[in-house]
Amino acid sequence: MAQTRIHDYRGPRSSENLNGHLVGVVPSGIYEGFHVFANGNISPGMLITPEGVRIRDTETISVVVPAADPVNPRIDLVVCIHEYEKTVPAPVATFVVVQGVPAADPSWPDLPPHSMLVAACRMEALAVAWTDIQQLGYPVKVYNAEHQDDHSWLILRGSVATTRTLFNPNTGVFAAWIVPPGTYGDDDPITWGAPAFEYSADGVLQILTHIGKAVGAHAASAISILDTANRYTAAEVEAALQEIAGVGRVAETVKNNAAGLLAHVDDPASAHLATAIHVNDLTDRYTAVTVEGALQEIAGAGRTAETVKGNAADVSTNADAIVALDIAKFAKAGGTISGDVVLEGKVTFDATDVANVAFDDYIAFTHWVQPCEGNSHPVNSWENHGYTWKSPSPGGSDVHFYLPIPGIVNAELISVGIGFYNGTAADANVALTYQRGNIDGGIASPTELGSGGGLVPGLDGAVFVFPAVGPADPPSDDEPLPFDTTYFLQLKVTTADPIVIFSGMKCYYRRKRIAV
Repeated sequence: MAQTRIHDYRGPRSSENLNGHLVGVVPSGIYEGFHVFANGNISPGMLITPEGVRIRDTETISVVVPAADPVNPRIDLVVCIHEYEKTVPAPVATFVVVQGVPAADPSWPDLPPHSMLVAACRMEALAVAWTDIQQLGYPVKVYNAEHQDDHSWLILRGSVATTRTLFNPNTGVFAAWIVPPGTYGDDDPITWGAPAFEYSADGVLQILTHIGKAVGAHAASAISILDTANRYTAAEVEAALQEIAGVGRVAETVKNNAAGLLAHVDDPASAHLATAIHVNDLTDRYTAVTVEGALQEIAGAGRTAETVKGNAADVSTNADAIVALDIAKFAKAGGTISGDVVLEGKVTFDATDVANVAFDDYIAFTHWVQPCEGNSHPVNSWENHGYTWKSPSPGGSDVHFYLPIPGIVNAELISVGIGFYNGTAADANVALTYQRGNIDGGIASPTELGSGGGLVPGLDGAVFVFPAVGPADPPSDDEPLPFDTTYFLQLKVTTADPIVIFSGMKCYYRRKRIAV
């Protein structure tokens, strides 16, 4: 079997052998620097090519950022090109941009021969600089910090966050360091310290270590309590336990007093005096504040003729008084109650009489439509941020945002109130259109029932109240829109301006009166 050794004692020395001894031992890739910025500048750095050539640049490099496509985004690649050649002078490594193909969902272009990928950069339509840059490097990836000759690190921009990630293929552990924005100033030295977190195939190591503690996984003094009933002065578990135990810890403990409490509760003669039991009397029915006093009030001064029990027979045999009391409470058979009626409990109607419950007017109510219920078309239209939607930058008149309006059968839509915020200094125009369609016929061509909208001032918000438009052939007057089981209703939002943020919609309904 053939064997190669680099370098034997007094063996031949050559740049080819010197480079080759790194191949297969040290992975090729970026080992420090070469950070690509949106304007095409590349910071100094060091890399090793697949042929084992070590390349270091000590000054900033600039590449030309190709102009954006007017319609679609694309992905450009920044690469370093170098091929080892036995020539004098030796070839120089160059940094170039491989321009991608614009598309609605762009793909990475192919790498040219003898090139190493430095960064993948996304160029949005009509943009003037790269908007999303993915830095490449192996086995260490660093953002916003630069490695120095003495192995120290310097922050590039203190106003943004700094990260460092490292995968150790020998241990299978991935480690990450995270420095918040503003921790350092520009060009300040940084000491990385311990990683923010580490994980392997078993999970996050810090969490596994914490959970695996047999004792002291978490100090009771660091666990807060809600105490919704305001039973403690303490705010955490440790102090609350001390309050329960009491100062003496023996005579005052709950456990030590349990026997005495049970004996008191089971006392058949006098477990507790009624004069010592307080009544809350939430409805103000008594002047007394103890159970004893309340019982005396119930009995009455005479104790015989005035008790409830003593008067029960007279009440039950006095039919006229019962009828009068009944009429005084509620008049039946079409009678009218005047004055205020206070119901202290729930009102229950018999199931067979529910259809006879009527109102002499409409009942109004509202319903919120949250941002997450909306949708947008086409795909590169409004941006979904989970808690809100934002019109694309730049804007366009052919992109729309749709909000479903809940259809409540036997109810009518009066209007909607919809809010927007303008994230640019220029005023923005927003157009609103009701769309109605038959679910049996699909949603491809809904009927538009009317338009509204208006101006959202720059760096300010606006709320538009858009009255409902009836289902008659447009144009039709503003009128409440009835719902049934056939049609759906949605609101189409259109703007040609960028960074218009939808903040919420409130639907105003009224329930139809039910005739007897």
